[in-house]
Amino acid sequence: MLKALASQITRIRHHTVLSLLVLFAVAAAGTTRVQAQPVPDSALPKEAFTIALDQSLPVTDKLKVGKLDNGLRYYIRANAEPKNRAELRLVINAGSILEDDSQLGLAHVLEHMAFKGTEHFKKLEIKDYIESIGMKFGADLNASTDIDETMYLLQLPTDNPSYMATGLQIMGDWAQAITLDPEEMKFERGVVIEEWRRGLGAGARVRDKLFPVLFNGSQYAKRMPIGTLENLQNFKPEDLQRFYKDWYRPDLMAVVAVGDFDPAEIERLIRQNFASMPAAKNPKQRTRFDVAAHNDTRFAIISDPEMQATRLTVVHKLPREFDWTAGGFRKSMVENLFNAMLSTRFQEIARQPNPPFLGAGGGKDVPIRPLAAHVLVAAVTETGIKQGLEALLTEANRAARFGFTAEELDRQKTNMLRGAEKNYADSSTRNSASHAAEIIRRFLTDESIAGSEYELALQRRFLPGITLDEINQFGKTWMNGSNTVVELVAPAKPDLVLPTEAELAAVIAKANEADIKPLTNTVTDAPLLSAVPKGAKVNSTKTLEGGLTQWTLANGIKVIVKPTDFKKDEIMFTGFSKGGTSLVSDQDYIAASTAVTTIAGGGLSNFNLTDLQRKLTGKVANASPFISEFEQGIRGSASPADLETMFQLLYLRMTAPRMDATYFANLKTQIRTALQNRSANPQIAFEDAFLRLMYQNHPRRQPETVEIVDKLDQAKSLEIYKDRLGDATDFTFIFVGSIDPAVLQPLVETYIGGLPTAGRKETWKDLGIRTPAGVFEETVRRGLDPKSSTRIAFTGAFNIKSLNERTLLSGTTEIVQTRLLNVLRQQLGGVYSVQVNRSMGWTPVEAYTAMINYASDPARAEEMSTAIFAELEKLATTGPTETEVADERQAILRATETGAKQNAAWMGALTFSYSSGINPGASDFLQVPKSVEGITVDSVRKAVKQYFNKDNHIRVTLLPEQAAA
Repeated sequence: MLKALASQITRIRHHTVLSLLVLFAVAAAGTTRVQAQPVPDSALPKEAFTIALDQSLPVTDKLKVGKLDNGLRYYIRANAEPKNRAELRLVINAGSILEDDSQLGLAHVLEHMAFKGTEHFKKLEIKDYIESIGMKFGADLNASTDIDETMYLLQLPTDNPSYMATGLQIMGDWAQAITLDPEEMKFERGVVIEEWRRGLGAGARVRDKLFPVLFNGSQYAKRMPIGTLENLQNFKPEDLQRFYKDWYRPDLMAVVAVGDFDPAEIERLIRQNFASMPAAKNPKQRTRFDVAAHNDTRFAIISDPEMQATRLTVVHKLPREFDWTAGGFRKSMVENLFNAMLSTRFQEIARQPNPPFLGAGGGKDVPIRPLAAHVLVAAVTETGIKQGLEALLTEANRAARFGFTAEELDRQKTNMLRGAEKNYADSSTRNSASHAAEIIRRFLTDESIAGSEYELALQRRFLPGITLDEINQFGKTWMNGSNTVVELVAPAKPDLVLPTEAELAAVIAKANEADIKPLTNTVTDAPLLSAVPKGAKVNSTKTLEGGLTQWTLANGIKVIVKPTDFKKDEIMFTGFSKGGTSLVSDQDYIAASTAVTTIAGGGLSNFNLTDLQRKLTGKVANASPFISEFEQGIRGSASPADLETMFQLLYLRMTAPRMDATYFANLKTQIRTALQNRSANPQIAFEDAFLRLMYQNHPRRQPETVEIVDKLDQAKSLEIYKDRLGDATDFTFIFVGSIDPAVLQPLVETYIGGLPTAGRKETWKDLGIRTPAGVFEETVRRGLDPKSSTRIAFTGAFNIKSLNERTLLSGTTEIVQTRLLNVLRQQLGGVYSVQVNRSMGWTPVEAYTAMINYASDPARAEEMSTAIFAELEKLATTGPTETEVADERQAILRATETGAKQNAAWMGALTFSYSSGINPGASDFLQVPKSVEGITVDSVRKAVKQYFNKDNHIRVTLLPEQAAA
């Protein structure tokens, strides 16, 4: 909602590209919840059941909090997940909001300069050091600048004491000893400008029009972290130095350390590196900037020629409360219950015949530090703007006037308590990065960190006493028309006339005066599964390497089980067999490729999606089918306490698909709306051109256009769904997680053993889809902004059966990325980032794709490509350095060390080995550390020559419609 939008367009976070995706009915398909075994109250903190409402919540005793004489605060928490890793953060309570008019964008530039040289680490030595110990620039060495704060991030190994000592020395330098070399500063302008350029587009133009209205002309509307192009080009070094001197001071700083270490030693290192930092003399006031309230409703009606969707947002702004008392916690529970029930109503309206909006939601948000907001948001059709706004407000008014039903409140209470119980169950395996994020909020806003066990106790205490009357009373004050902004964002098209402010105001008045009736709803008491299947017993059991067990059922289905203790409240599964859409005709391809969306999104068995979600209140289990080009199957997860529900969903998804005419009609409207303006986005034209060259216009590799809607066929999709998933004869299932085999086996025998098995044995069909040999290049001219995107793809045959070759290709692409980033960014200043990705496949033939992506000034796009090919030629001729090879070997070992303790990594490795048929079992996964030995200077040189062959590539470049004057 609003916070996601504000976060997306205000925060500068290195190495990630944030995207805002709005998913509607199909996203909810298959997700359910189940009641876990209750944690006894006696296992929870007793004081949580008696704490006074006006008393502040305690800080968990697992967190060490300290303050140096100079004012710097530090927070230390020992946490062994992941093992041998630590998360370090340096947080400065200062961001772009504190810039003066000559410093626009310099909070962010300063963050860049922290990586360009400090007292103890010259130029790029910080990056080089991190990579030498097996960590990655971007993933493990990073920073972000926000409007109100700046944060530096390090993830470090802890198996060598020197790593933490050096890491805290780096942070000490960032705090007080960034070099700020004018020559480096001059060069870094270009890199930051490329980051500014990357953010251009419809979203930025919408932001620039929206924020002055939303933030009422305050400083928050004028201080985007990226700054302005004019200032980035022309700022003076002394302006940057002044920002550093004014705001990087100990009374505005905190050091956060969470990880697998000795807290006493970390405290010693923090004191060693930060205690000598002098306190600020006559410090500049850290001003709090507020957003002035207004007593009316204001409008922001914004259209843009590159906008694809139409969105309505109603924002009722409130001063943000920082109430971390027990009473504040209880109040937040009331708000969360109200918001959850209101959003559920919106979701259910969107599933009705001819709904007034495509999807909608409501809730409380915090777009910026001093401001909270109650938000209503809806995606609408271009012709349904007024109708959507009226429905949005009518439903909010219905909740305000009549409140909710006891049944709705009971459902949400169950879900809320189950969520708290799951958090408690997962607390012992919660990762350090998550703890660090919570601690940062503690430093910046004094947010409570009582711990999951304390919060569960509060939920147990307060939930029974939260009454329907209390919830309904809260709704009466939720929206009152004052301090409100109505935002309408839509495509700019000649044939689309948007409503005026007066017309939208009239819709609001109509909704406020409407004769509204209270809502009623019912819940079916029919069981999820009417009859338990007969099942089939395990015929044979094998113990395999890596702690795997293989069961073969009497019906022929194979089951692989990998018990772990990585997360106490997680079990994952996947099941698959060969075939997929490759076995259907071209005429039925659309029906086949949309079968899961068309069928599974409408519910399950005798339950439509609304009834299914109501029926399964309080459960944590899901099972989602898939039909890909060469496979079909099902995947999901559950809490151990909800395992049987997950199996019931698995069984029903494969045996009792449901066709829902209302859902199908709404789905077609959603798809048509999503696709009718797809060509407005310049990136779409770029992707379409690449798709065409990559697959030579094959009929099964066509762009998705609005014409696809007329080819949807629900009856045919159901027929294909049943054909692909209705016979489990040659299926393999894999289970990974907190598994007790004695509990799992009877469920496997009942539900997987009960799946239909008609004895069909099949495989996929080769459709002749190949990537071309030779050189194919194209330039696409689309877009209004002075930016370009380039993609270079290399493809060819690959020996995927060889683990050594797979490891070599992975390592080589990482070395290429590091080298290209060094050349294009650090040496030429022509890009902000460059990504080098690889993929390897075995169907229909063993092949690889290596892909290079970058964005740049259009005038320098060709220069960057030339530099890329020159650097690839250099690598193919002389190879990488011994240091580059050693760093990448270490990085793979570090990643494997972490992955070996993650359920998702095991699931990915086992799925690959059994799905491909390449060395089924765990041996390849276990042998990755040994395979790293094959990454050498000479092997990488040969791999670059083979896999990045300039005589066999596809290149597509997106340039603006008009060249710069």
